[in-house]
Amino acid sequence: MTIMGVQPCVMVASAKGTVVKWNHALERGTVVYGESCAHTEPSNPNLEPNTLMNSDTDARTVKREFYEFHDCRILLLGFLEHGSLTMVTLDEKGHLAVWPYSADHFSGFMWHDPSETSTLDLALNEFIASPQPAAPLFTFTTKEAADSHLVDFGELELKLWDVHPDGRGGRREIYHPTADHNDAPAIHELWRDHDGTLIAHEAQPCSHRRYRGTLKQALMTTSAAEIAMLVDHSKDENFRGRGATRGRAASRKLAVYLFNVSKGLFLASRVTHEISGVKHEPILAVSPVFDSTGSDYAYILESHVVHVYSFMTGQKLME
Repeated sequence: MTIMGVQPCVMVASAKGTVVKWNHALERGTVVYGESCAHTEPSNPNLEPNTLMNSDTDARTVKREFYEFHDCRILLLGFLEHGSLTMVTLDEKGHLAVWPYSADHFSGFMWHDPSETSTLDLALNEFIASPQPAAPLFTFTTKEAADSHLVDFGELELKLWDVHPDGRGGRREIYHPTADHNDAPAIHELWRDHDGTLIAHEAQPCSHRRYRGTLKQALMTTSAAEIAMLVDHSKDENFRGRGATRGRAASRKLAVYLFNVSKGLFLASRVTHEISGVKHEPILAVSPVFDSTGSDYAYILESHVVHVYSFMTGQKLME
């Protein structure tokens, strides 16, 4: 941005994954924030360089700056915290790239390279308790017995799913399996007292279903610190989990996830929405906090109906 508030460039994301910074303003003036750090661009060496002249400094600036990482359509191009010089891009395959605007990331190939890249796992795992009897309930009367049991419990490939306070200072922790090759998947529940000491442990056999995730839309949240992603989860025969019934009609659902870019992780907040006969592609919008609930809202337009959800609770507020 110039000292007079002129924005001398725009960012363009192409269908094939290339991002271009187009320096379009002929009268640039003095750029006080985000001065161009690229002085060459990939071009035909037999042609005159495609540059703009800065009349104030007699410096030349290329018209186009290229950003190379993605190889497919980009769904999101935004900037962290709105006013920073760090760009974030996300493509339809779930590839995420972070681009601080700096000469340090301008490569010898005459394009910008990202400082961080990652591939987001958008698959949805569901663990449904089966009608089989639960394993015997383990109870512990001494701390030594509980600690010994936790050593064996720690060898299981599990992930914390949810925590429920019991109102007396204690809590119930629910874990689900993480390994697809687990021969006997089970949901595990641990009861702890007010100081965290293990009181009881129970395992309930479950079936595991895995839904492929297709990224439909992505946008920055109102704080521009997270990315809100609309993901379509369609049951795929190749992802069939144990306990699933063959011949069952494919089920479909939408989910909205929040991903914190700086921390590189998904937040616990999420929204799930069952899909009924979709006539048009669903569309996502996110609003800031409106009332005392302290929650951002997700709006999903699907089949001519707008569904409103709270990110804090995951519950539908209205439609």
